[in-house]
Amino acid sequence: MNRKLNNKINNYINIIRNIEKDFKQENFTINEFNIWPLLRFELFKKFSDKNKNYNEEKVKKNYFKTFFIILDHFFCYFKYNKIIRNYKNKKIGAVFFSDKRFYYEKYNSKYFNNLIDPYFYFYKSKKKIKIEIINTVGLKQKFFKPDYLNIYSLSIFSYIIFKLNFIYRLFTKNKINKKLKLLEKKYFLELNSNEILKNFLTIKFQSIVFEKILKTIKPNAVYISCYYNIENFAISYVCNKLDINCFDIQHGGIEDYHLMYANWKHKNIRKNNLLPKNFLVWDKRPISITTLPNTALKNFKIVGKQSINFWEKYEKFSEDLKQKKNIKFLHELKKYKSVVLVCLTTDLPKEITQLINELPSNYFWLIRAHPRHTNFRLIQKKLFEIRKTKNYDLNFSSKLNLNILLKNSDKFITDYSSTIYDADYFGLPKLVINNDLNLFRSWKNIQKCIFSKNIKIMKNFVLTYK
Repeated sequence: MNRKLNNKINNYINIIRNIEKDFKQENFTINEFNIWPLLRFELFKKFSDKNKNYNEEKVKKNYFKTFFIILDHFFCYFKYNKIIRNYKNKKIGAVFFSDKRFYYEKYNSKYFNNLIDPYFYFYKSKKKIKIEIINTVGLKQKFFKPDYLNIYSLSIFSYIIFKLNFIYRLFTKNKINKKLKLLEKKYFLELNSNEILKNFLTIKFQSIVFEKILKTIKPNAVYISCYYNIENFAISYVCNKLDINCFDIQHGGIEDYHLMYANWKHKNIRKNNLLPKNFLVWDKRPISITTLPNTALKNFKIVGKQSINFWEKYEKFSEDLKQKKNIKFLHELKKYKSVVLVCLTTDLPKEITQLINELPSNYFWLIRAHPRHTNFRLIQKKLFEIRKTKNYDLNFSSKLNLNILLKNSDKFITDYSSTIYDADYFGLPKLVINNDLNLFRSWKNIQKCIFSKNIKIMKNFVLTYK
């Protein structure tokens, strides 16, 4: 992690801790919602160090296309409402909500969501269903076929009325602006009020739809992953309102540095009604009094990383291992003395290009970019600085299943990606290019990986560490 980004994250962590310390519910409550998680979400998005090298152009609205989209929603209204009615009085124990925008893997030509499906499989009761949230036309079959619900088709009439309610929008905007001015002045913040308003209104409408869904199904529990997705804020709110147990499945790191998972005061959590009350986590080591919301109430359960268990069970069906180009790529790795997997989050540390240049060419480097946060073009540009024969790869490494890469690697290096957990499950030696105390504090405590930016120590790690 570069120093600029590191300082930015620490700055936001300090701001969050100060606000949590001084927390007053009235500073964040708008109508029936507590918007503090939304403000944190905006801070979370700010920490990205991406440099946009293009000019954003306003996209002209295509009213003809919009008309047909709305028409499609009207036709689908009956279809999706019928799906919900079919679940009435069926005593469903658990509903798993999946999001089409998140991480998918392909097995036997079918897709599955690797944040949700492994836990759906892990949940032993037969009285369970999985609902895939979709916002567009067109479906892809998944490994565990869910019911597909378009939340806008499901309540298209309510949505139109909601969109036309300009008075509600105007009053809400004024309320948000007043709250933000006080916070920005006190804590030297700069927040995007338009983005917060947009997210607030989305949550408001979606909470109406999800309440309709959950009141009909009446499950005992609801499972989501990545609670700070906008749809999941709405689901969490409805579960809190209807007194349904909502479980967030850990999808990333929950150390103290994380701007959404960590640094919550348990005294405030009952008032943060956009948050789930229960958590399924991979590992107990990083959990402290300030990481997960409600930790003091012991509302978490250790379940391991089921996505790895799932992959190991169905590995032979993986589409990644059937493609000839992938098979050839993995076979070529065997001729190298050692394979080093580097998992990145936003940028490529300069130490990596220096290591590749200075270490022998019979060491191969798998450079894996984060699928959602990384500045891919910047990494490509920096890799051109490598002077040697090409003993590294970015494209295959960023597309192949992570478990395949881990299985074919000898060492693991990261900046601050939570893939360090995956590397630990595979028993790989681990190095983090950082010395910051906020970073993977639990790993420092148990001394299971090296933390350093010293190039000599890093060389020694790659060449000799076991």
